[in-house]
Amino acid sequence: AGAMTPVAKIIREEMRERGPMDLGRYMALCLGHPEYGYYMTRDPFGVKGDFTTAPEISQIFGEMIGVWLADTWEKMGAPANFILLECGPGRGTLMADALRATKNVAGFHAALALHLLEMSPVLRQAQEEALKAHNPVWHAGLESVPEDMPLLVIGNEFLDALPVHQLVRQKDGWAERTVEPAQGGGFALGAREASQEMIALVPPSLLPWQDRDVVEVSPILIRFLKSLCFRLKKQKGSALFIDYGYMSSAAGETLQAVHKHRPVSILDAPGQADITAHVNFETIGTISMAEGVTVHGPVPQGAFLERLGAGIRAAALCNNATESQEKDIAESMNRLCAKNRMGTLFKALAICDDPALDLSGFQAVEGP
Repeated sequence: AGAMTPVAKIIREEMRERGPMDLGRYMALCLGHPEYGYYMTRDPFGVKGDFTTAPEISQIFGEMIGVWLADTWEKMGAPANFILLECGPGRGTLMADALRATKNVAGFHAALALHLLEMSPVLRQAQEEALKAHNPVWHAGLESVPEDMPLLVIGNEFLDALPVHQLVRQKDGWAERTVEPAQGGGFALGAREASQEMIALVPPSLLPWQDRDVVEVSPILIRFLKSLCFRLKKQKGSALFIDYGYMSSAAGETLQAVHKHRPVSILDAPGQADITAHVNFETIGTISMAEGVTVHGPVPQGAFLERLGAGIRAAALCNNATESQEKDIAESMNRLCAKNRMGTLFKALAICDDPALDLSGFQAVEGP
């Protein structure tokens, strides 16, 4: 085990008082401890950081999200005032690209009030820098987002960072994975009996169970989704989420940690690595429909971007590009859209209060 990090000390203290810790709590402390959590203390993006996201790969990604937002706003009847909310805006790159791409959409910028859901003080500073022309307002949760106008919401790689719990199927029922102190320092995985609340979250579509099946559930994601659906119905609006994950529920572990672009154990150096899990889009769809909103998708990211015109935009950029820039554009498009890269691993899903709206990017493309 590595040196004892500040977060590791805090986790040990809590274990001393309360015993082994569930993975959801462990992940929440590693990522979000107010003082020492991973997101609180650094900018995790790019070459120097631990991972790279789509907006950092190509401006086309954010531009296509801008196209989607403006188009959805127009389909909603172009409300004169609306909230544009981004969840987990990273460095503000995606939103800056989206807003630049929509500056000629009549009335769109005048109508929008920019709100950002972000817990990291370091990233809030980067967002302030990237978006100051638009006077963003920050929130730690949905509760403080105003309720008096329509809502357009975007979250790219937001849901995957919400803490998950892991349940393990055993002969006589479900156990929940825990983290406990290891012999000789560091941490190890353990298990305890799962609570009824946790067991209730296991997707029924996964029957019949196999012994030792691991199922990931996220009470935090479900709470977030339910309150978002409530808001979309109350205020009118749509939300778009893009993330890596699976179309339909599957058993298996996807919880992973990344440090300097390399996979590491989730138990190593708590607070120093990014921890994420694949998003279960089937659960998101099921819960959203149960809450009374319309679900579009999920569709693969590559198809979604193509339908919004990513290829056309790339060709236009190439018209004014040097040869090496053309290569970069082709490579970044390949990375975002190719089936063996982000094109199918990442999915787009939208939820909307109005069943009559035909949201762009989700229809099959007409043609040969």
